Amino acid sequence: MDRSSKILVTGANGHVGFNLVKMLLEDGYSDLRVSVRDKDDPAKTGALTGLGVTDFVSLDVRDSDTFRNVCTGVDVLFHVAATYRFHTGGADADAELIKDSMDGVRSAMTAAAENKIAKVVLTSSVVTLPTVTDGDIWPDEGKWNDQTSVPYVKAKTEAEKLAWSLSDELGVNLVTVLPGAVLGPNFGRGTQSTDFVLAVMKGSMRMGTITARMPIIDVRDIARGHILAAGKDGKGRYILAADQPPAFPKIIETMRDIDPKVPKAMMVVPKAMYGALPFFDWLSNKTLGAPRTITAEVASAFKTGEMLANNSKAKRELGWEPQVTLEQTLRDTMGELKQAM
Repeated sequence: MDRSSKILVTGANGHVGFNLVKMLLEDGYSDLRVSVRDKDDPAKTGALTGLGVTDFVSLDVRDSDTFRNVCTGVDVLFHVAATYRFHTGGADADAELIKDSMDGVRSAMTAAAENKIAKVVLTSSVVTLPTVTDGDIWPDEGKWNDQTSVPYVKAKTEAEKLAWSLSDELGVNLVTVLPGAVLGPNFGRGTQSTDFVLAVMKGSMRMGTITARMPIIDVRDIARGHILAAGKDGKGRYILAADQPPAFPKIIETMRDIDPKVPKAMMVVPKAMYGALPFFDWLSNKTLGAPRTITAEVASAFKTGEMLANNSKAKRELGWEPQVTLEQTLRDTMGELKQAM
């Protein structure tokens, strides 16, 4: 990717989008166009303006006509915009989440084809990979998740599959990146991942935690992976995940090392009791004001497997390495959450 390339980043005020824009500018990519839902809303553009961004466009990614127009003259498209939410609140919201994801990808790929964009980098997720149990080989990019009872998992999996189908049909040069659970600074508003950290800070796991590992990866490592995928002629899918994802007890222990006020988990909950996790999640929300993070589908997924992934392809082909430590990632995330509390 040449530094003179015209680049469009969708969802630029989101956690990944903002950090990607920041890193692109720091790397000398100055011809940036960024999309937000409403470019006239200072709440959506203020932080980006502070980075030096001047080329803003308003974009609902489901609007194919507008998407096509804002892609005029673009060489590289980073399609980051997406809804990241496990706990949506109901069946209608679940269906809308899936539809939005599919429509957004369809609009992006069509716009890229019609504008002859040289490369599209799509932000997918490790949730598109199958979960594993003890002793299983960690999945690589050749695997797909066929357990899609969690609406967010279904949305990301079907949307990425659609992107690859349209890539073949329309002749679009596509690469996808599959990050783990995104934490780190500059998120502006809470995400499902930062909600988990906030919930722990508020005491949602004081009665007990689980043994599963969480595929935490710092947003700065993710941003770097996007740029490498665009610039090193990457092909196919790339997993951006930690070498050794931490288990929940380790996450809580690290958070307590950073801030001893974080409540300690009294026990490790046996898998036979995972079905009760959504109730305790609800109870923590009502009594502690902790964000909702666990649905029945999510609890069931934790019971049957873990989100672990083989990142060797990204290392081998892109020269990517996770560089930010778990302690630094949690420290930066917690610091920003404290400022907002």
